[in-house]
Amino acid sequence: MLTPEEIREGREKLGLTQRQFANLLGVGEATVSRWETGAQIQQRAMDRFLRVCLASPAVAELLRSDFQTSRTGA
Repeated sequence: MLTPEEIREGREKLGLTQRQFANLLGVGEATVSRWETGAQIQQRAMDRFLRVCLASPAVAELLRSDFQTSRTGA
């Protein structure tokens, strides 16, 4: 499982705020905060998803564009 530090560092490497990262992943901002402080441990499936997103900026960009498209209805 990714540690709180790994999640925070990965998010920062992508240049995202907690809110932006939460939107990208489809979770609440408070959830990201709890992961990063260690107050909550992510589920195994989410851990795998996080690893993919953090390992590949292209995946994060794809998800970001998908989120923006869904918000604009385009």
